[in-house]
Amino acid sequence: LDHLPGPEVFVQVEEDSAQTFPGGVADYVDAVVRHIRSLGYPGRVHQLRLGAHSDLSELHCADADAFGAELDKALAVSRTAEEGTAG
Repeated sequence: LDHLPGPEVFVQVEEDSAQTFPGGVADYVDAVVRHIRSLGYPGRVHQLRLGAHSDLSELHCADADAFGAELDKALAVSRTAEEGTAG
């Protein structure tokens, strides 16, 4: 875990899709968080949601010049949102 850069990680979450997440996106996030915790990671785990964009590539392709600012906004919202099971 020494290779992780800081006290928090982000799990990028797409919109709920039965094809992508047969058990639902909440089950997916819970499984990822459990795995991260099983590795001994003690930091905060946030859910990163990108709104209308399905992933970081799509966010970048939508407006490459605004990518950094838009990502910073999404990270800030993720940090302040209720962590729920991802905490």
